[in-house]
Amino acid sequence: MKIVILTAGTFGDVKPNVALAVGLKKAGHDVRIVTSMDGKDYITQHDIDYFSTGFSIKDLSSTNEAKRIMSAGDKTMNRFMDMKSYLNIFIEKLFQKGIEGCAGYDMIIPAGFGLHVGYHVGEALNIPVIPVLYQPQTMTSDLPLCFFPPLHLGYPLTGLYNKFSYELSDDFLTFALKGVVNKCRKSVGLSEIKHFKFHKTLREKHLPIIYGISSLMLPKPSDYGKHLHFTGYFFLEEDKYYQPSQELEDFLKEGSKPVHIGFGSITMKNPDQLEYSILKALEKCKRRAVILTGWGGLKFDTKNDNIFVTQALPHDWLFPRMAANVHHGGAGTVATSIRAGVPTITVPYTMDLPFFSRIAYEAGVAVKPIRPKNLTSDTLAAAIIKATTDKRLIYRAKVLGAKMMQEDGVGNAVAVINRYLSKKNFRTDYFS
Repeated sequence: MKIVILTAGTFGDVKPNVALAVGLKKAGHDVRIVTSMDGKDYITQHDIDYFSTGFSIKDLSSTNEAKRIMSAGDKTMNRFMDMKSYLNIFIEKLFQKGIEGCAGYDMIIPAGFGLHVGYHVGEALNIPVIPVLYQPQTMTSDLPLCFFPPLHLGYPLTGLYNKFSYELSDDFLTFALKGVVNKCRKSVGLSEIKHFKFHKTLREKHLPIIYGISSLMLPKPSDYGKHLHFTGYFFLEEDKYYQPSQELEDFLKEGSKPVHIGFGSITMKNPDQLEYSILKALEKCKRRAVILTGWGGLKFDTKNDNIFVTQALPHDWLFPRMAANVHHGGAGTVATSIRAGVPTITVPYTMDLPFFSRIAYEAGVAVKPIRPKNLTSDTLAAAIIKATTDKRLIYRAKVLGAKMMQEDGVGNAVAVINRYLSKKNFRTDYFS
């Protein structure tokens, strides 16, 4: 069968989908990934067909709207309008390229923000759709949507609040996407959606969703049906066999285990101040570090024998070699750190990052998340000291990591996809 994965996002969004694509290809399927230009090299080096959306998430992330959205301290009244503007730009582009890139395929797997395009592309091309998501987005009384803080109000108010968070999200999606989605649908001859409640529609029609989430970290909510599949996280085993530079090998051998510090694609408002805090924290806790600068503006031009600085390294290879991992709390980064069996320290800036940071902390394998506004050399040093000396924390991280290593999230997801592919009555009129 010919399967296309439709997505858009940062490298952290693309990476698990490449793992899934490799698994599907090993199972005998022809696989293509339609995504932004940022993931091209990683996709093609794994011998997966790549189709470009024609835009870069990194470039879009440099816009003023994106910087305000990603800034934890920004509480402007225009934040919702920023999000709407940002989403509309690439939703329309992703739809247009999705129509081109998905034509002739047997199944569309939308992931990330591709979710809000995939069903409409599938309907236009008469191709069945089954999405893959990496955070719970189906309404449940067990926990709030990942963008909302937990509130402990007692029974039944907590459950009602949790469900309300999903309703509120649907209202925002209506506000942000109804216009651009109907514009896209109209451009390919589909009818406009009058009652635009995206997740409510998925829920009422019992449309299947694959959640690339480990139940070891986040148990499947008690009110989720059989059409919602928790498979485990998606990993590429070959990433563990990365060949580092001689300089990096020498650095790792020269002294005690370093800590990893990196914040991925988070755009920093004050990168110079963050650099200063990191260097001072390392001095205070007397630790070496491997620092990944990512997209956020970090540079670390200062010569320092106790740090190794580079833009990026495979987390699957790096994290098991670290004493602790300091990062932004992204879903994939949290999963990789825990699977490595190493204590985690998170600085969750915005969006769903506080959710995954909290999950790791509650699982007993991470120190208490550091709020960005509270990040100083003192708080970071204290967190690193705890993560590298607390024997119970270190033990729990090793135990949970070993258990997670036994999961086969990709294999489980491929089995689910094959079952749905075998069904002849798979619907494609999702929103009409």
